[in-house]
Amino acid sequence: MKIYLKTCSLYEVKTSVDYNLIDGISLLSERSDEKCVAADNDIKSIVSSLKGPVFISAMGSDVEELLADALRLVHLSPNVVVKVKATLEGFKVCKLLSGKNIPVSMSGLKSITKAIMAAKSGADFISFDMNMVQQKHNDDFGFLTDTIRIFHKHNLCADVLADISCNSTNLDRITRTGIHGLEISFTNLMSFMGNSS
Repeated sequence: MKIYLKTCSLYEVKTSVDYNLIDGISLLSERSDEKCVAADNDIKSIVSSLKGPVFISAMGSDVEELLADALRLVHLSPNVVVKVKATLEGFKVCKLLSGKNIPVSMSGLKSITKAIMAAKSGADFISFDMNMVQQKHNDDFGFLTDTIRIFHKHNLCADVLADISCNSTNLDRITRTGIHGLEISFTNLMSFMGNSS
């Protein structure tokens, strides 16, 4: 399973890389819904600080703006994965980018059906917002297990991620669901690492 640090802080990235705790970064942006508040948010330094994927949100109000921003982002580094929201426009941008062999992550999912649609649109990664999943489903761990089972049954190739950056959850239980990766905040990661068990 892969660990993706959800941050915009160069300090948090460097600390996590120094201890070999992460496989990539899910970058918070000043332009996204989840605001970056770190003073040390130099995107170019963050992107170059590790070889693993760096998920960066494409921003725009329509397909053309999203696509133009996505194409700008991929020029930052070969390890950039364009992150788009699971909206109607996001699905079209996902299809267009995957047609150009540009890696895409579909974010903000709370539905298995939408996750399947994202994978069929060409998303390389699909990310469930576990806050929304917990509000919608009684058994969030069963929900993730079902998603993995369905993806295997239908040979869908997208990696399934759980975004747990805004809440604390039992990491061992969520790992046992078989998901491919976690998006986790620095605070939650450090808290888990400080746990003596």
